[in-house]
Amino acid sequence: MAESSAFGIVDGVECSTYTLKHDAGGIEVTLCELGATITSVRVPDASGALGEVTLGFDEVAPYRDGTSPYFGCVAGRCANRIAKGKFVLDNCPHQLATNNGPNHLHGGERGFDKRMWNLVSRSCSMVRFEYVSPDGEESYPGQLSAYVTYSLPTPSQLRIEYFAITDRATPCNLTNHTYWNLADGGATPIVEHEIEMRSDFYTPVDDTSIPTGEVRSVSGAMDLRSRVAIGAGLKDADNGMGYDHNYALS
Repeated sequence: MAESSAFGIVDGVECSTYTLKHDAGGIEVTLCELGATITSVRVPDASGALGEVTLGFDEVAPYRDGTSPYFGCVAGRCANRIAKGKFVLDNCPHQLATNNGPNHLHGGERGFDKRMWNLVSRSCSMVRFEYVSPDGEESYPGQLSAYVTYSLPTPSQLRIEYFAITDRATPCNLTNHTYWNLADGGATPIVEHEIEMRSDFYTPVDDTSIPTGEVRSVSGAMDLRSRVAIGAGLKDADNGMGYDHNYALS
């Protein structure tokens, strides 16, 4: 069984963490029930010593009081932004909370990251969580039952799988929001990390980070087709917007 530990109290309920380990050793992953959140990923270096490669906290409070910028969580019901919090579904307009400037972000004021998920099953190298979002939660239509499974198929692989069922048409776009620092888990900036993206196009955004609708050829700092340090073009990327874009993979 995945080892469990107390992590804190959320709305009067004890929140636990679960640590996954593969029988053959390798990486270790710790998750908590609040937001089905990855709180830690430790990987062996060349000598076999485990080191942290993600950003997170050692207690539950920062994940629920606004301190955490969505570290490691399942973002939903809809990850990313919805312009002005508005969408039309089956000819019916819907207005969501605008919690990111003029836009809706990561499910609203209290998205899936701030909800307690139920543990469905676990083994040494796998945990599965469930969250049932009722009809009308954060103004989304329909009841949505969401599931996420974290597993270690091999000593060097973390797999994340999502599944959802709804009783009514509704937007659903789930993702994991882990921040990675492969050198030291956040002790130093990632500007020296190198990146290569096999993509000839990206989608520019407006000044509120909403895609403009254009699909643009990469050039300058936005061209990551050859390996480059992230910090090399960070200040020049998309006219100073930095890297917060959808890339169309080749």
